Amino acid sequence: MQNLSIVIIILCILVYIGYYIEQYKDFTYDINDPEILHKFESLYIQRLNGGNIPLQTVFNSVTRIGNNSGVVLYRNGPLQVQLWLADPESKISEHTHPNVDSYEVYFGGQMYFKKDGKLILSESDIYELPDRKSSVLFSNVFIHTDTQHSGYSGKIGGAFLSIQHWKNGILPSTIDNDWSGDLLDEAHLITSS
Repeated sequence: MQNLSIVIIILCILVYIGYYIEQYKDFTYDINDPEILHKFESLYIQRLNGGNIPLQTVFNSVTRIGNNSGVVLYRNGPLQVQLWLADPESKISEHTHPNVDSYEVYFGGQMYFKKDGKLILSESDIYELPDRKSSVLFSNVFIHTDTQHSGYSGKIGGAFLSIQHWKNGILPSTIDNDWSGDLLDEAHLITSS
């Protein structure tokens, strides 16, 4: 049942992101229009506030650990979605999250994942398609509470979504607070449990 909740969240995000992108596909503009930015900003915020994507940020939604920055995009009960941005040539050491099941979802750049020591997304898997999209956009890997996993980014950095189900009565915060493994920096030592 818990895995079903995560799958439903993933499907909702994919459907909403597809719908959201479709909303702007026909946005026409005149490059010489002095109001182009204002018009686009108004449309973007209107549609964002209209609930076209699942977005529920919270005050304490931003974190920086090692060479990685995270922001909470959605949090409701035990479910949470974080967007993580990895600086160029960053490493995320092998670890587990004892109270969190998650899907780690490729979102952009050069982001490579390992699960139980096995490379899931490699450098040869990720390349730009003729339409400028990524060859592996939304590729994902399921990470159970006891699954060892790690990652690293290439020369341009990378981005991924972490779609989480917090368990054992632990309320969601940032996933780096529920960490067992080598810490990423001194700040991680302070926040990790």
